[in-house]
Amino acid sequence: MEEEGGEPGVYEEKPLGETVEDLRESLATEEPADPKETVKKHKTLEEHVISSKIMLISAIIIIVLIAVAIMIIQSPTSESTVVCGDNTCAPSESCSACEADCGPCPLPEPEEYCGDGVCGDDEGCAICPRDCPCPTPEPFCGDGTCLGDEDCGNCAQDCGECESCDNDGLCETKNGETEANCEDCKGLNVNCCGDGECQEIVCMGSGCCASESCSSCPKDCGSCSTGTPAGSCLDCINIYELKNDGVGDDCVNLNGEYVTFRNRCDYDCDLTGWTVGNKNNKIYTIPRFVLGSKERVTLYTGKGTDSDTRLYWDSKGWACNEIWDDNTGTVFLKDSQGNVALAHTYW
Repeated sequence: MEEEGGEPGVYEEKPLGETVEDLRESLATEEPADPKETVKKHKTLEEHVISSKIMLISAIIIIVLIAVAIMIIQSPTSESTVVCGDNTCAPSESCSACEADCGPCPLPEPEEYCGDGVCGDDEGCAICPRDCPCPTPEPFCGDGTCLGDEDCGNCAQDCGECESCDNDGLCETKNGETEANCEDCKGLNVNCCGDGECQEIVCMGSGCCASESCSSCPKDCGSCSTGTPAGSCLDCINIYELKNDGVGDDCVNLNGEYVTFRNRCDYDCDLTGWTVGNKNNKIYTIPRFVLGSKERVTLYTGKGTDSDTRLYWDSKGWACNEIWDDNTGTVFLKDSQGNVALAHTYW
């Protein structure tokens, strides 16, 4: 190909701008040509312009993409630059995957379980008695156990029906035997008169005391003409029952040993501060307590929770911790001023 004014076969490349200008000048200086040729030249010019713009835009896009790629490559949070041990806990790292950067993982909260020694909020004595012991219920008539002041007369459900007189020579009041219905309770030892206690029929140990009254034993019950001074409780309290030898080993079954007191007066007696003792000067002080008229209270030697009908000595500090000798002894009851309410000797 040969251009005018140049060497044959050599094409002189000019800048795009100059090429367009030359083309315009050429069009301006050229003589009018065929209209079709003119349209063709204008179309060629427009194509050059569009091509130039496309090339420029493409170049800009390529430059921007290159710049973004460089920024991503140089970013410290890029996956390619995350290194465990760089003292930075990246989003892609964790305590389990990189403890050096993210620190140790927190320990899980301990789970509660039955048997861990702690009564948890979702545990209870019904679910986990090992951790949450159930409270010991107070004995009551109908619990299947004949305890305390229960007997066949007041709780046949636990203690069984009272037997008829068995004529064994012992007045067994707990079995319903009385002077009226049993020969065992007639003509009993009356030597109890003079012991300071106006007795009902009570058997203690191997002996029994017959019932006393102002007519049969004025020494203990007072003169029938004067009777008991109004409001005085010194002559109101007597022993309803004494169990000086419990079932089994007394050193183990301390609550098998007890004494039951009864208020035989028609008014209540405040026993607060009164004392119960034996011949060896073992003393129990009654806490705040009022014994109602015709009511009974049982004092147990061992441990327990006090109630309206039960008191517990919680004996300690003596050999075997028992209070009442198995063979013979004396029960003393004194008011809060030290006045003797009763002194009963059993054998």
